Amino acid sequence: MKIKEQKNILGISYVCKWCARRHLIIVSIVLTISYFSFGTYRNWPYKVESDGKYYYNFLISGLFDGDFDFTNDYRVEKLSWMKTDTDHYHFRDVINPETNKPLNVFTVGPALLWLPFFVLAFIAGQLISLLGVPIDMNPYGKFFQYTVMYSGVVYCTIGIVLLTKMLSRSFSDSMSKMATWI
Repeated sequence: MKIKEQKNILGISYVCKWCARRHLIIVSIVLTISYFSFGTYRNWPYKVESDGKYYYNFLISGLFDGDFDFTNDYRVEKLSWMKTDTDHYHFRDVINPETNKPLNVFTVGPALLWLPFFVLAFIAGQLISLLGVPIDMNPYGKFFQYTVMYSGVVYCTIGIVLLTKMLSRSFSDSMSKMATWI
C-alpha cells in the first residue's frame, strides 16, 4: 500500500498515516457490521451451526479433553437457545474401526485457524470474571462462539489487504482498492 504524501498549510510535506490505513479500517468496519447484522446461519442467535459444529469439536476436544475422542462432545446437551443438537448428523453412532471411537469426518484446519481467537476468548473471559462480571465460560456458549467466529472477519480483512497489495503492483492504488470492493 503506497502512503499518500500531503502538504500542510505551511507547504511542508508529511505522510498521511490515516490515508494509508483508511481502506483497512473501512473494510474492517463493514465486515464487522455485516458479521453482527446477518452473519449467522439462517440468522439464528449463535454462530457455530451445521457442519461447523464438527469442526468446532476439534477445538473443544483438543483443548478441554486433551484428546480427539469425540464421545463426550457428541453427547453434550443442546443449549436452550440452540436450534439443533450438537451431533445432529449422529456421528456418535459411527465408530472408527481402528480407534473404536466416534468418527469425525471433518478436518482440523478450521479449528487451527480458530485457536488463537479461542485462547483470547478464554483469557478475556477469565479476566472479565475476575472483575466480577458473570461470563458464560461454556465453550459451546455464545461468548466463545461469537469470539471464535469473528476470526472470519479478521482473516477476510487480512485477505483483502493482501489482495489489494498484490493488485497495486499492477494497477493504481485506487483501482486496486475499488477491485477489492467489487
